[in-house]
Amino acid sequence: DHAENNGTIISDVSPNRDGTTVISMYYSREQYTITASMSPHAYMNGSNSYTSRAYVGQSISLPINLDNGYKLLKAEVTSGNVSDFNVNYSTNIITFTMPSQNVALRVNHGLIKYKINYNIGDDAKFLKNNPVEYDVETATFKLNNPVREHYTFIGWTGTNLSSAQLDVSISKGTTGDINLTALWLIDSYNVTIKYPGDGGSIYVNSALVTFDEQKDYTFRFDYGQALDVKFVPNAYETLKYVKLTTDNESPVTLVKDSESEYEYQT
Repeated sequence: DHAENNGTIISDVSPNRDGTTVISMYYSREQYTITASMSPHAYMNGSNSYTSRAYVGQSISLPINLDNGYKLLKAEVTSGNVSDFNVNYSTNIITFTMPSQNVALRVNHGLIKYKINYNIGDDAKFLKNNPVEYDVETATFKLNNPVREHYTFIGWTGTNLSSAQLDVSISKGTTGDINLTALWLIDSYNVTIKYPGDGGSIYVNSALVTFDEQKDYTFRFDYGQALDVKFVPNAYETLKYVKLTTDNESPVTLVKDSESEYEYQT
């Protein structure tokens, strides 16, 4: 006279005597709870805590969102017998099949380490080293500028810099690899050629020097630049010597022409 489901009476039945009675049985699928707790900077559905219900045997896929500068460090089951638990650390997605019990998860974030690459030139150096990596939580720091013999540092160019900057700081909260290139201005020096009077002509790199108003001729030359200075005396005079006078900061080296008979004096 009645039907049972696991020992529970669901209705009284009065079957037709002609055998036409149909009894339909309805079952509800079992559901269990998924809970997830997350460390700061990790989220599910925009929250650090997550709760949902799922059917037994249901395929579960839980995407994890993280703040900029952070990565998924670890995700684990803290309660529940989950046999196929998997974490894709590239896509930040947790997958598993829902068991016939509640499941609790724990998600932890980590810091992404970013690189700082410096292109300063082979013969340049830092008197005080700069960091070569940082993360989003690193306190703001100012870069130390490099030094290079016979050059003046004029600024950095590269990542996040729209123009050359002499002073560069990496602010807390910055993310991404940083590539920086040092810009240099080669040191230059004055070269003064004394007015020779009527003693002859002087050529610099094959160009005749013109002494306006009989004044000394001064020009700039860069460190390392080769200068060819030629003294041509008048036909009735003989060039006895060439005298070079420099200050202590002028790195000048005289190279005597092998065919010259006169001496150099410095």
